[in-house]
Amino acid sequence: MHWRDGLAWLTWPLVMASSVAMAVWGFARGYEAGLWLFVISVVNFMLVVLLEHLLPRRRDVSLLKDRQSLNDIGHGVLVAGAARPLAGAVTVAFLAWWTEAGLAFENPAWPVAWSLPLQIVLVLLITSFLGYWRHRVHHTWGFLWSYHALHHSPQQLHVLKGNRLHFGEELLRFVLIPLPLLVLGAPAEAILWMTLWSNFSGGLAHSNVDQRFPNWFHAVVPTVHVHSIHHAQDMEHQTSNLSPTICLWDHLFGTFLHPKSHPVERLGIEGDPVPAGFFSQLAQPFVDNYRSLRGAP
Repeated sequence: MHWRDGLAWLTWPLVMASSVAMAVWGFARGYEAGLWLFVISVVNFMLVVLLEHLLPRRRDVSLLKDRQSLNDIGHGVLVAGAARPLAGAVTVAFLAWWTEAGLAFENPAWPVAWSLPLQIVLVLLITSFLGYWRHRVHHTWGFLWSYHALHHSPQQLHVLKGNRLHFGEELLRFVLIPLPLLVLGAPAEAILWMTLWSNFSGGLAHSNVDQRFPNWFHAVVPTVHVHSIHHAQDMEHQTSNLSPTICLWDHLFGTFLHPKSHPVERLGIEGDPVPAGFFSQLAQPFVDNYRSLRGAP
């Protein structure tokens, strides 16, 4: 076996374990969570970029040659610098109103007596369930698909595509997903760990890094092979493999497709409706939905 093949079996555990270890190390030393999260995310991103160069899954794919890479960076900056902070502010305002209105639980409905690892598992189950259905309705409702189409339009996947998201979609996601947990009284620490894990695994699932797994692992975690099926042009494939962090809900709701029996030929959207320009991409969902409300073709 060539050394590259052997290394491909280690890429996923290497990136995930090193990123988690870095998080544990920093939090144990009392580093400010928001700043340390940013540092870890940058290091994680650079590691994946390096692996894409050293161990590409497809040699014809490169973020340096992709004409949409600058747009991807722009969308990522808007997501991280505008959508998520705004969503956080909306969430804080809602929780303040919730408390002042006397709707907050006198005793936390969350099992605060559980150990932190068990609470993180519970957060994983709840957020993955909410994330599954949020993702599913984005593929079902035309109003929401107009935002989500931006993420599905690329015909190639690399690390920048993970944050190729319309800021409107990300704003909605960052309000809806953590809010029920915070209302129930879930600790911010457990939510933070779930956010970290989701960011790390999501980056790898969109990357052009050669990753190898045993067949059973694809049925548990949305690997790059599993997620590539979701990004295929075939409509049956696009409405499958919707779970964000674990494949449990795809199995339960009949939307799981295994990469062994569902090879992917082409990625993207057939007849790609997403414009090439950055500002046109931002405006498109608003224009399309406005025209739809007016009954325009």
